[in-house]
Amino acid sequence: MSKLKIVAVIALVAMVFVALPGCGKKVTEDNLKKIEAGMTLDEVKGILGKPTETEDVSTEVMGETVGGKVCTWVSGDKKIIVTFDEDDKVFGAAEGVGFGEPEGP
Repeated sequence: MSKLKIVAVIALVAMVFVALPGCGKKVTEDNLKKIEAGMTLDEVKGILGKPTETEDVSTEVMGETVGGKVCTWVSGDKKIIVTFDEDDKVFGAAEGVGFGEPEGP
């Protein structure tokens, strides 16, 4: 392998290690609170980045099939789950997991 190829491989690996830590820093309670019903998928991606996983979902309502998707962003033990309608808009509230215990009654 030539020196140029070795340098290129090292640079690529270094870029991956520099970029990866920033991905999870967006899965925070502060960012969870920014997600509001009606926001577009692109707006949510602007806050949280690319989802860790996306699942297409559908259900039947009054004889019609209604579709949407559930996107999940994960960082360590923290998770943000957002449900989108068929127009890729936030449906309801975003759900956070791992941000502390809910307060008691």
